[in-house]
Amino acid sequence: MRFLTAALVAFLAVAAPAAAAPMDAALQTELLALQAAFTKAVAAGDFKKALTLLSAEQRKGLEKEIKTQKARKELSEMMKGTTPDSFDVEHTELSEDGTQARIEGLAKLILSPEALKRFPDPPPDGVAQSEMTYEFAKEKGTWKYVTRTFGPDPRTIAACDAAFGSLDDFDRDKDVGMGGMIRRVAFETDHILIVIRIVDEEQCLFLPPREEIEKNGFNAALLQPRAIIEANGSPHRSDKQKVWVEGLKVQK
Repeated sequence: MRFLTAALVAFLAVAAPAAAAPMDAALQTELLALQAAFTKAVAAGDFKKALTLLSAEQRKGLEKEIKTQKARKELSEMMKGTTPDSFDVEHTELSEDGTQARIEGLAKLILSPEALKRFPDPPPDGVAQSEMTYEFAKEKGTWKYVTRTFGPDPRTIAACDAAFGSLDDFDRDKDVGMGGMIRRVAFETDHILIVIRIVDEEQCLFLPPREEIEKNGFNAALLQPRAIIEANGSPHRSDKQKVWVEGLKVQK
């Protein structure tokens, strides 16, 4: 099996990881309660209270959105229809300076018969699932709610084939670029596998084995789940979800 030359391996660039750490249980409970209070206030049409729970920037945005009774009613109804019945925390992050926080997890919403009719491909169990991220900011010593972001239904994500095969399977005359958060890493005997995800599709990225890239000055310890990477390399000849990496930058 042929791997990257020393010159190409040296092209692998590394940025210092950003500092972030999981939050403690007490803070997690406090922030989830803050998010729930905001959701409850909006659903009830109590925008006066909802505004007090938002970060300064988000408060300005919401004030512009709720100038009419119709807009307030529509937002309340939207909140009622999209508030999950359950939320399972999977990951938390607190910035090094303690002013930014995020909670990621899986949200589940039991769909009403009417809602199920609106789904082009309704879930067989009647439960909508979505990855969900809540973000918070600390302003003048007080935590404020920032936003929520919906992700894909994990059941719909297209997995990539982790089998490496041969280097000849990749078209070395073509170059593609991509980036994202590392979902998982495997240090195999003859290669390294990095799996990232672009929207709802995984990409399997293949590198030379650990000892090979470390011999050429790359710190393989930076290749860990949740690190953010930018990569370019040769696409697989028949599988669009596979790439042989020629250049890599670790951002986080």
